[in-house]
Amino acid sequence: MTGHARTIGTGGLSEDLDGPRRHPGVVHHRHWLAVDALAYAVVNLLLVAGWIVTEAAFFWPVFPLFGWGIALVVHTWVVLVVAPTRT
Repeated sequence: MTGHARTIGTGGLSEDLDGPRRHPGVVHHRHWLAVDALAYAVVNLLLVAGWIVTEAAFFWPVFPLFGWGIALVVHTWVVLVVAPTRT
């Protein structure tokens, strides 16, 4: 006895329990895209609320809205267009 455990195969018993096979990266990337979009919405709503409360004449939240929006558009494009073509 060598002290090593040996596993005997399940003979395919669990193959039908796994469900449909997906590329794990696609689900992961879409999850983080949703997290980024939610963060964008919440933070920018707070910035616009701050602008309303301060009654500033110039709409200064336009800068983070536009800058972060560009990054979110690029992230969306990469996840939905570029990533599926590489699998």
